[in-house]
Amino acid sequence: MLVREIYNATQGNPLFIDEILKNLQRDGVLYINDSGRWHIEHNDGDYSHIQIPSSIRDVSSEQAGRLNAAQKRLMETLSVFTASVSIAELAACSGMDEAEASAVADECAALGYVSRTNYRGGLRYSKRL
Repeated sequence: MLVREIYNATQGNPLFIDEILKNLQRDGVLYINDSGRWHIEHNDGDYSHIQIPSSIRDVSSEQAGRLNAAQKRLMETLSVFTASVSIAELAACSGMDEAEASAVADECAALGYVSRTNYRGGLRYSKRL
């Protein structure tokens, strides 16, 4: 059973479970069908084709591998700040112009990695892995 495999891999860590489920959704393995129920692609009871990362570090590495070059640069730049940072500051530190930094920030926000804040009109990580 997939639930048991996920639980065994994560030891019940809610953050780890959440990230695995997000990856399964992103990969199209887990989705909501037309009747509004969760469905697993190719659900014949054999889950050996489903890759479950063995650690939260593996999940983070896999997620970082999905980012394009501009997204990686923005995330790397954002990682040195301990608080919310403005788009202007982020642009200056990343070598992007403000329009590009704002557009890339929106892409990263759509992926769930950053969120806009009211403080200084900036960005912050949505989650710390």
